[in-house]
Amino acid sequence: MGTITSQSPNMMTPIATSALSNQPPIRKPEDILDYLRALHIQILPGDTLMLSLNHANIPIGRHLFPYNPINIVGPHPQQVFRVALIQQTARLILVSAHPHIRRGPFSPTDEQLNHAAQCSLTGQLLNLPLLDYLLLNDTSIESLLLNFHDKLSRYALRYSQQHANPLLTNLCQN
Repeated sequence: MGTITSQSPNMMTPIATSALSNQPPIRKPEDILDYLRALHIQILPGDTLMLSLNHANIPIGRHLFPYNPINIVGPHPQQVFRVALIQQTARLILVSAHPHIRRGPFSPTDEQLNHAAQCSLTGQLLNLPLLDYLLLNDTSIESLLLNFHDKLSRYALRYSQQHANPLLTNLCQN
């Protein structure tokens, strides 16, 4: 079958459509882990994998954003959604390997939650929903959008208020 080509500033990755067309739909975080295991996809610490989904939540492509020591929280939302639009994605999921904690439980940092909020807001503005943003290591997994919804909403509100009016300095903390 054909291939879908995704581009990033520093790599071009072909994605075989035949391998992705017979995948079951993704309905919960465990389905994402099963998908990664079935295709033997390993995500190195700090790397972020974007899964492109169609309207039925069936994977149609993927793109790996390698770890960048300058921007340790993940790829810039502009990069993520540029690749998503090239792949003609209807919905997307981001999976990021924790850059420092390899095993055991962890809590996401404020920077990681802020990054998830930026990606979620960008998806809402582009009508390209980010269904989930998973942060994982070898033994644990955290959903930044589902498990930290209240805190993420506060980050998103603060971020949108800062960018809506850059002169506004006193933001409501509630």
